[in-house]
Amino acid sequence: MRSAQMLNRPCLALLLAGVAVALPSCAREINEIRSEKYIGQPQRPVAVTPSVVTVPLRTTADGRRLDPESVVDLTTALESQGRLSRQAITLVPRTSRGQTIARRLGRSLIERGLPSSALHLDRSARRGEAQGAEDLTLISEAVIVRVPDCAIADPTIWTVSPFTAVGSLGCANRANLASMVSDPRDLISSQELAGGDGIQASESVKRYHTDNVRELAKDTNFKSK
Repeated sequence: MRSAQMLNRPCLALLLAGVAVALPSCAREINEIRSEKYIGQPQRPVAVTPSVVTVPLRTTADGRRLDPESVVDLTTALESQGRLSRQAITLVPRTSRGQTIARRLGRSLIERGLPSSALHLDRSARRGEAQGAEDLTLISEAVIVRVPDCAIADPTIWTVSPFTAVGSLGCANRANLASMVSDPRDLISSQELAGGDGIQASESVKRYHTDNVRELAKDTNFKSK
């Protein structure tokens, strides 16, 4: 009995060694079969495109500030255009009230990061004091990044077959990195660094960690200084 057990031990050792060698090969074959069965969705590219947004604005009855609806529309439009420092904005007064608000709005935008050279005031479109008409038109031009939607491809089966439901891997990482670039044009072609770019980048990281969130236009009444 004991001799039979001793004879079986070498056989068992050989069997275990064979299994250890065969398992990696089986794993590769299983992976190939599954990868052919679950073909990921094609990767949608990150697009860098020019964007123009036009926002009609109205003042309150006293003409001293924008009405609440216009403030919301203005904030939404500016946020959709990316960083304020990368936008070119044209203000077109339509009424005398719009003329007054345009100057205050321009100062407010510059204080929030818009380069003064990127702000233009067009007085050529001035018109009458029509009741209910817009008092001021804001036109924002920018180059923006359009990232793909990285939601779960099929949310109806993610608890049953998560690999298939998730879709293409890495989409969120690529989208987040593309959204973080300071200048979307860098995604098209790289640009040479200027002398102060390193300092500016360092200060941007510092502000990211220590500064408070700044609203672009919300709760701003554009009072005269």
